[in-house]
Amino acid sequence: MALDSVSSQIAEILDEYEKKVRETAEKDIEQVAKDTVQRLKQTSPKDSGDYARSWTLKRDRATKTTTVYNKDHYRLTHLLEKGHIKRNQAGTYGRQDPQEHIGPAEKEASAELVRKIEEDLSK
Repeated sequence: MALDSVSSQIAEILDEYEKKVRETAEKDIEQVAKDTVQRLKQTSPKDSGDYARSWTLKRDRATKTTTVYNKDHYRLTHLLEKGHIKRNQAGTYGRQDPQEHIGPAEKEASAELVRKIEEDLSK
């Protein structure tokens, strides 16, 4: 009988901790995603500024996911990040150098999220 009591208390403590972890992670994911959008708006190439202004985030409450994406110029993200072949005015072909901005922002966001969750759970 005492064993059932101990196991139910442990299960209750673990359920409370799971709830705390879930709430903390959801809050931190949303904040880091917002920060990443702002970082991408600042570090994106700015010929006209339209590409940089198009960064936004999408939340899916059903699956509890948050996606940072470029809503208007999504086709350019790969070309700018990885570089591409271009045709010069003289009719010859050259190479457009990559302008990496998504990869560094993703790495910073991943590290920040882990740090933030660990910090909030240790409180």
